Amino acid sequence: MEDKKFIRDKILPKILKGEFIRGNNSIIIEFPFVLNDGGRNVEIPKEEFIEIYWDAIKAEINQTIIDYKHDVNIHQEDIVLFALTGEIMIPKLVELGILTEREAGIRKKIPTFEELYKTYQDEVILKAMLEIIPDASQRILEMMKKGYKFNNNCMTVIYNDFDKFNQKELNEEISWNIARGNIDMVGLNEEAKQAIKMQVVELLSSRKDVSISDLIKMQKNGYLNSYETIYYMKLLGRDQKQIKDFLRKNPQILDGLSNLELFVCLKSKLIEDKYLTQRFKTPEDIMQIVALNFQYVDDYEPYTTEEQIIRGLRMEEIIPILKKLPKQLMPSSDLLYKFHMNLENMQNENCIQLYFSGRDMLQFAEAGLLEDTRLIDIYEKEQKLYYDLTKKKTVICRNENGKREVPSEEFITEKFNKYSIPLESYIDYFSIDRILPILNNPEYSERLIAMLKDIKSKQIIKYGSEKTEDEVEKWIKQYVSLHQKKSKDNPEISKTLTILCEKGILDIEEIISFNIRKTDLLELYNKGRVKLSNISPYLTNEDLTDLYYDDKATLQEITELFSDGLISKEVYKKIFSNDEIIDAIIVGDIKAVNILEAYLKNNLELEDINKIFNKDNNLIREHLTEAITEMAMPEEEQQKNQYISKIEEAYLNHVIDYDLLAKMRDERKIKEEDFKTIIWKYNVKEAIEEIKGKYGEYIFNSGENDGEPIPAPGLGPNPIKKVRTPLYMKYIMELSQNNATPIIIRKGALNGYKFILLEDMKVVILEKEKNSNATYVLSVVKALEKAQENTKKELRGTADVEVVKHTANWAENLNKAIQKVQEYTILEGQPDVTYIKDLTEERGRRINELGEAIKDYYIKARKIGE
Repeated sequence: MEDKKFIRDKILPKILKGEFIRGNNSIIIEFPFVLNDGGRNVEIPKEEFIEIYWDAIKAEINQTIIDYKHDVNIHQEDIVLFALTGEIMIPKLVELGILTEREAGIRKKIPTFEELYKTYQDEVILKAMLEIIPDASQRILEMMKKGYKFNNNCMTVIYNDFDKFNQKELNEEISWNIARGNIDMVGLNEEAKQAIKMQVVELLSSRKDVSISDLIKMQKNGYLNSYETIYYMKLLGRDQKQIKDFLRKNPQILDGLSNLELFVCLKSKLIEDKYLTQRFKTPEDIMQIVALNFQYVDDYEPYTTEEQIIRGLRMEEIIPILKKLPKQLMPSSDLLYKFHMNLENMQNENCIQLYFSGRDMLQFAEAGLLEDTRLIDIYEKEQKLYYDLTKKKTVICRNENGKREVPSEEFITEKFNKYSIPLESYIDYFSIDRILPILNNPEYSERLIAMLKDIKSKQIIKYGSEKTEDEVEKWIKQYVSLHQKKSKDNPEISKTLTILCEKGILDIEEIISFNIRKTDLLELYNKGRVKLSNISPYLTNEDLTDLYYDDKATLQEITELFSDGLISKEVYKKIFSNDEIIDAIIVGDIKAVNILEAYLKNNLELEDINKIFNKDNNLIREHLTEAITEMAMPEEEQQKNQYISKIEEAYLNHVIDYDLLAKMRDERKIKEEDFKTIIWKYNVKEAIEEIKGKYGEYIFNSGENDGEPIPAPGLGPNPIKKVRTPLYMKYIMELSQNNATPIIIRKGALNGYKFILLEDMKVVILEKEKNSNATYVLSVVKALEKAQENTKKELRGTADVEVVKHTANWAENLNKAIQKVQEYTILEGQPDVTYIKDLTEERGRRINELGEAIKDYYIKARKIGE
């Protein structure tokens, strides 16, 4: 019997299939060559099987081991049987209980199938496995996973028996081993290579048995590119230092990175910056690549995926890379500026990322990569572009679908405003510290000033002057706060703010409150950058006097300060007398309007103004006329009322005549009602002064007696004497608060009447203490003229005269008559008029008592008369 063949063909399959019967205690085996029985199936008990066959099998195994160790040429089928016996049959017999562990100990001497395959590498072995062993395909896959290499003949065997494998798992393992170089597939086409690469990339994210050497092999074999190799190193948990060390030792991987991948690795800090000097030779090379890989992403779209990271670089990633460049590769400010987008770039909707917007340029400047002066260039460029856009109706834009017309207004909103630098950002960026060096640059100094002024004016238009002033003050405060840390009284602060004021960037009003030194203020004034009035509150009277006598301040400037109340009258008069002021006005050294306004603002007295604008000096009166035209009435109501009060004072005292007052009205310096009030007050004043001039004298009436009969004394048909009483005159004197001086009228129609001025009420009363004479109430204006010329009849026919008969209610009627005259001739609400209707309680009580006494006396007298 050929034992080997018998064991392989008859016994081994039975064992592998577990065909023992009777509780695994016996086995049925066909014996075609034994006992000449014609190949009967015989059931052999376990004990007999061990006694008869196991010893033979064991002897065969021992001999094979000896041959294997001595490198005796063993037939391939023997090798297969050898391996199957050790790894398959013996463990199975132990499992079936036919062999004990001790009896199966021989398997430890048998090489494993993998060791045998590694020694002989023959496709026959694989083929035999696939034919004989039920789980051979799984064992082959396990060999692949362990990294055994299969030659082409072996792979042919595998492909021929493909149906015996888990196809997906086999594909993965084959791809994996091909990528690692464990399987050498000669002549793979590109399509197959791409399929394998996709399979490998997918497996890299899930397999746990990946090593760095695997990645290197895959990269070397072309199934991973350089960036993927680095990426999966990160995925395997390698830190930055480990990856850097690895790349330093394997520079070929760096060389395989694209420019985009290179910058992605740079921003991830996986590559040493010095490698850039090996890759790029000029700053232009760097910027071309940076611009090409730049992806404009709005602030509200942060990177969230690896795909987005690979897609492009953002400004916050580009700037650190550029700042770390060696000097020879660092892009200059001029080079960066070349990449600033223009209108054509904005119109090309597909190529925006190739250029940097104004906002990007501002970030370059903030990082110190772009010179500050370039922002001035950008401002001028963007403002010109904006102006040009506002003149167009539409803008042509281009994209992958062709051209399209966009309304200019929409283009400005969607494109220009998105990419240009906001005005507020210029204000924030150009701090005082950044401005100062540019002011010393002759090429940019004036352009900087023009830019800041333009921005300021646009801000005022947009937000209003108040908010803009607040922003400027905040801007100055930031500078002052920063530099006060060096010294509380830092003279550089004053000097710097003075320079900015001198250059026209700041107004004196904006810096004056920041403790500017007097010497700096005077320097600004001497250079003509500020008016004396701007700095005078911070100068002493002595300073101002010195400026005038040193010929640095003009007479007009000093006068303007005086007019505004910034110099006291004493100081001004110390410098100029009234006569000198008159001469200066005439020769044109002083404007008359400033002197007039000094008076209107209560800074000059009436006697001064009266002397300066002497009504007999025609030359000076001409200047006064011009001053009235030039003067401006204040907007504030209280100050306006003060001006009117001073104009009134000047008119009442003959400094201003009627024509000049009328000029003020016609030029709308004063209202019509103000004009009438002043004229009325003047007439009243003149009338009262004229009346008072008659005190101690008589008034002579020229009116002829109109023939009125003179009744007999008494009030009734039988009149009696002494009906009239001193109470009437006493009542009138009480109305005047006993402050009147009656003037007696002589001759004419009013002979014997007393002319009594009630000055505070602005009326005159004519009263005669004889029978049949009525009482007359006149307006104070022209009262003297009427007393001199009118008859009683003429008085009664005059609109501004009231007549009161002597009746029981005489006092009450007199009050009413006074009220009528006041209402007819006096404007309501005159502060220096006592209106009869508004008498004080005490004053009203006294005249009421007298009125009652007159009424009682009248009634008693009438009874006597009856």
